[in-house]
Amino acid sequence: MKREDVLIAVLAGTSLVLVVLIVLTTSAHGPLMAQSVDRSNGFLMSTGRFEKDRDALFLIDERSGQMAVFTFDRGKRDVELSDVRDLREDFAIKLKPGNGGDEREYKPR
Repeated sequence: MKREDVLIAVLAGTSLVLVVLIVLTTSAHGPLMAQSVDRSNGFLMSTGRFEKDRDALFLIDERSGQMAVFTFDRGKRDVELSDVRDLREDFAIKLKPGNGGDEREYKPR
């Protein structure tokens, strides 16, 4: 093999590796986001993406029916309480009398 042929083969191989690296780095599908739900002592907690640069923590108290939404701003690295809602009122859930108030009656608006 001639010296020029070896040089051409090395350059062609190098350019092929560079093209593959460029394609792999520019065709990213975005960050992988994991969501989890945890249930403990009458509380339900879930996390997820809220906006482009913000994540959210949803904390639900099953006994009182309230939900608190905390947001985490990744730029400021700060957690703040965004909102508190009464889910029983929002979804028009009324408790039936008797049985300790555990039975729920759903009445759509």
